[in-house]
Amino acid sequence: MVAICQKMKRRRRSNYGHHRENRKLHIAALILARGGSKGIPLKNIKMLAGVPLIGWVIRAALDSGVFDR
Repeated sequence: MVAICQKMKRRRRSNYGHHRENRKLHIAALILARGGSKGIPLKNIKMLAGVPLIGWVIRAALDSGVFDR
């Protein structure tokens, strides 16, 4: 049983390195936003120049060219 486990570990290690070279790196943005604050309820969906406040953050992240999605 021990010999089988060691053989599987070696196989797994070598396969991992091979697949890692062929994969493209993807970068996603995670934007954390609360529903609002005590002073301005639902402030993330309040409009500013025709765009919701959260929309400005999303647009800036996409325009930066750093994130895939």
